[in-house]
Amino acid sequence: MTPFAVVYQKAPAHALGLLTLPKEKDNNIAGKHMAENWQSTTETVRRKIDESNIKYKQAVNKHRKKLFIVGDQVMVFLWREIPSWPVQQVAIQEIWVVFD
Repeated sequence: MTPFAVVYQKAPAHALGLLTLPKEKDNNIAGKHMAENWQSTTETVRRKIDESNIKYKQAVNKHRKKLFIVGDQVMVFLWREIPSWPVQQVAIQEIWVVFD
């Protein structure tokens, strides 16, 4: 399935293909089939993305060192940093109080 087919499904045959579908569900069978096709295509793409993410994660984690196991205690050092956004001096003092 090409990316073009995923995004556009198909090119409209003429200007009438760009009109919105009627509100009633059962009147337009072609619209119903198009919606079902769109849902199945979306599900296929979502499944393919999940599969490729799993493959990518396995490839990256193959060379990762396993230093910690569940239950290990670690020490974390937090550096006192001034925020990059403009804030008042009172807000900076309040942030530092949280970290102290």
